[in-house]
Amino acid sequence: SADKTASIWDMRSGLTVQTFYGHLNTINDCVFSIGGEYISTCDADGIVKLWDIRMVQELFTIDTGDHSAHALAFDKATKSLAVGSEDSEIKLINIEKGEITGALKGHDAPVTSLYINHDNTALYSAGNDGTVRIWK
Repeated sequence: SADKTASIWDMRSGLTVQTFYGHLNTINDCVFSIGGEYISTCDADGIVKLWDIRMVQELFTIDTGDHSAHALAFDKATKSLAVGSEDSEIKLINIEKGEITGALKGHDAPVTSLYINHDNTALYSAGNDGTVRIWK
C-alpha cells in the first residue's frame, strides 16, 4: 500500500520521532525549510501541506488542481514554495498568505524535480520532457 504519512526519524537509532498524518493519497515529495522549522509535503491528488515541526501542526493545505504534485522547493527565506506539477507547471505558493500566487509555464511534460539555488536568484526545474530549465 502507498504511504500517506510523512515521518521524521532519528538517523542514529532508526526510530521514528514524529509522524504527520493528513494526506489521502501517495506522498510524492517532502522537504524541510532551510531553518528546519517547517516541512512541506505534496501528493498524487495535487494537495500540498505545510507543517510546523515544533508544534506538530498542519498550518495549511492547498489544492493545486486536478494534477499530481511531484516536487517541492522552499526559497531560502521560507517565504515561498515552488510545486512541480503533472500539468507541466510550477505553482508558486506564498507561505504567509497560504495561497497560490503564480505559475511558471515552459515544460511540455510533468515537472519532476525542483531546486532553488543558495542565493535565491534562480529556480531550476527538470521535467519528463527531457529538459532542465532555469527561472530567474
